[in-house]
Amino acid sequence: MKSTHCLYTATYADLKESTDPRDVAELTKWNLHGRRAGQFLQERFFLRRCFNHYLEQDDATPLPDTCRLSHGKPYFLGDPAFYNLTNTGQALLLLLSHDGPVGVDAECLRKRRNLQAVAKKVLGPAEWQYFTSLASTDEENNAAQLDFFLQRWTWRECLLKASGIALAGLSSVVGDDKERDKVTSPLNVSGLMYSYALSDVGLGEGWFTIFPGDNTGDLSTLGYSPQGEGFTFSALDIKARACAQVN
Repeated sequence: MKSTHCLYTATYADLKESTDPRDVAELTKWNLHGRRAGQFLQERFFLRRCFNHYLEQDDATPLPDTCRLSHGKPYFLGDPAFYNLTNTGQALLLLLSHDGPVGVDAECLRKRRNLQAVAKKVLGPAEWQYFTSLASTDEENNAAQLDFFLQRWTWRECLLKASGIALAGLSSVVGDDKERDKVTSPLNVSGLMYSYALSDVGLGEGWFTIFPGDNTGDLSTLGYSPQGEGFTFSALDIKARACAQVN
């Protein structure tokens, strides 16, 4: 049985839809329709394949029953493994662990409205100082600022998803006054948080961040791809691009 985190990646275009009656029933419960309903069933299909692979059990094994925390974060009854799922564009990333609750968030690189105003509200003093130092004369196309902000946004969402609070707790994640690679989050345990480039896992431009990480930043990563009537997982070699101290 594995004892470390494992990240699984896929694109929606490569995934089938779950036919599990429990998953289909969830569509009505959460009032999901159209494209979002299809994506939800694809996510459940992906989760089952990854979960069984992670636990080294038969692929036909159904997923355990799922419950949700008060703010909506799902978990498996009995905690056979902890997981967190994120999507951005066509990319889907799933983090599984035996060690405890985890969080993962991804953001693809695309322009954001009111970037300056949002960044000033979200970033800590040291982060904001660095953000402003990246300013160019072309404010409408400030790629460096956008790239930095998106990385820091994944930090916050990752921590909130690990805690189970989600965006309701955004104001509780505070960047340090002096160190731009340090954040305080009373909802999380102390630890290290790592950011990786989406391009390193073949999912376009942008960032994804996991918490908590180990002392090395190494992350076992597997890419899903269809193969005939079945599928395969391929190992991906990635390295952390950034590290932050939490609490």
